[in-house]
Amino acid sequence: MRLLIKVLVAVVSVLLLIGAIVFIYNFKNFYSKAEIITVTDITSAHAEAIQKEFGFTLPEGANIVQCRFANSRDRLFTVVITGVSDTDMFLKNNLNFEVGNPYETERYTYGYHEQKDLNLKVTAKKYFGMLDSSKRELYIYSIDDEIIIEIEKGGIISSELIKMFGV
Repeated sequence: MRLLIKVLVAVVSVLLLIGAIVFIYNFKNFYSKAEIITVTDITSAHAEAIQKEFGFTLPEGANIVQCRFANSRDRLFTVVITGVSDTDMFLKNNLNFEVGNPYETERYTYGYHEQKDLNLKVTAKKYFGMLDSSKRELYIYSIDDEIIIEIEKGGIISSELIKMFGV
């Protein structure tokens, strides 16, 4: 009887250890192998769907120049906007949600989001906002006197926009 209990304890211990190893392996791969898909050919239909999804309106002369989608658990979607001449007016008149006070952060510019060279980072103002219980993060910085606005949204993304990335 004692031998049976010892064998059962050993088997259960080995199974728990194997389960923990499999869990850690799957967890690590799930978060570390996120595929980032970039689209730069934004149609007017895509631009309208993006504005609706993200809760903003493009001011006259502004363009969406890039979209990135991280096909991972967080499903992070980023939109890059150029051509905005006044960031305060954009924040006040073109967002369908309120943002809090900004703080400064270091960020890779939109053309270098996969880089590891710390010298390529710029200082950006970061804003937080919420729309329909979904968090929005705005990053505003300038490159060569051009204002760049990046808006990130995580969570549920409309299937119409996900199709844009071929997913």
